[in-house]
Amino acid sequence: MRKYAFTLLLAALTLSACHDEEPLFPDNPEQNIDPDEAWTRFEAIGLTATQQQMSRQLESFSWDLFSQTYQLKRSEENILISPFSLNVDLGMLLNGLDEASADKLRETMKLQDYPLSDINEYFRVMVEGLSQDDNHAVFKSANSFWYNKDYKAVKSFTKTIGDIYKAETKSVDFGKKSTVDAINAWCSEKTNKRIPKLLDNTSNQDLFHLINALYFYGKWEAQFDKGLTKKEKFRYADGSKKDVSMMYKHAEMGVTETEALEYITLPFNSFSFSMSFYLPKDGYSITEAIESLKHDQKRGELYDLQLWLPKFESEYTINTLPAALNAINPSLDFSSLGVNMLEKLPSQKGGDILQKAYIKVDEEGVEAAAVTDIMWAGADIHEPPQPRELKFDRPFIYSINERSTGTPVFIGYYGK
Repeated sequence: MRKYAFTLLLAALTLSACHDEEPLFPDNPEQNIDPDEAWTRFEAIGLTATQQQMSRQLESFSWDLFSQTYQLKRSEENILISPFSLNVDLGMLLNGLDEASADKLRETMKLQDYPLSDINEYFRVMVEGLSQDDNHAVFKSANSFWYNKDYKAVKSFTKTIGDIYKAETKSVDFGKKSTVDAINAWCSEKTNKRIPKLLDNTSNQDLFHLINALYFYGKWEAQFDKGLTKKEKFRYADGSKKDVSMMYKHAEMGVTETEALEYITLPFNSFSFSMSFYLPKDGYSITEAIESLKHDQKRGELYDLQLWLPKFESEYTINTLPAALNAINPSLDFSSLGVNMLEKLPSQKGGDILQKAYIKVDEEGVEAAAVTDIMWAGADIHEPPQPRELKFDRPFIYSINERSTGTPVFIGYYGK
């Protein structure tokens, strides 16, 4: 799928050119960029065969996680998660669990066939690869471990997360407001102020907070013409219709279909990242579309496409991730995992996960950020393209992906 999708991505690099005059929807589509030239600006992350298989397993886990999150959402709200942020946080956590708990969590993540050393190395390579210097896009990942000053951290744990995950370790007093302020300030700094506040308070009963923060900003390879953006009706999940700012583009672009959905993939000008938009076909639910994306055969073609895509901005706070993990693996009780990254822990302990995420999509590009807190307390196409129209004027799914591995960094739903 990813190889074929990438061919379509190269076809989608047609999104350049200007529309300087009326009519609003010009007759002549924009032309393709030379794919060979595009390749010179794209550097794949060098994964071993084993790491490539791990990446596929985690991609499957990420979509399972989003599917369960969608089913657990409140009414008609939009949702946004960063599966990659959670995966990195869980990767760190694996190093601080007892053997039985680590086995259950690895099984949930679909990594039961890999030793912890391989998992750690995978995340090291991925984070370094995603964060490589790029003049066209920004991707930053940061980790930190805040633990109760009344306990002593296990040195092997702090060394591993420091060496592999570059995590900062801080001994703090969770009973002081200054600790909350410090955690929130750290999150704000690491997300370019897009997640300015993670926590309202902490308690001296808190044992630790294990945190990952992500920030992404990328401009489209070919930006949308702001002069073509206009108000259009969007049909929301509750059946209501409202005017939204709808971006427009007419270009040769690849469209991929399954039985239940159709989607496009737009590259950022870094070429290391792309964003896909998935539109369920009439008569199919979001859940059915997700399952179709995971399991059905994909068919893709290049079209002379008229594309409408809404501008939007979303923030989402999710506290149902433990329930989503439990739905994926009923044998996993996240709150009762045995942690051992601190010495002489009390017998009563329970875990939880909080994630906050942000995204903004407009004519120029996309900005996205997320913070995850794990806490514990007591093919070539030669035929002329056919004309087609694709209008995202009803609820849809989207994802931001690293292109060489297909890793979904953010996955969201827009329907409210």
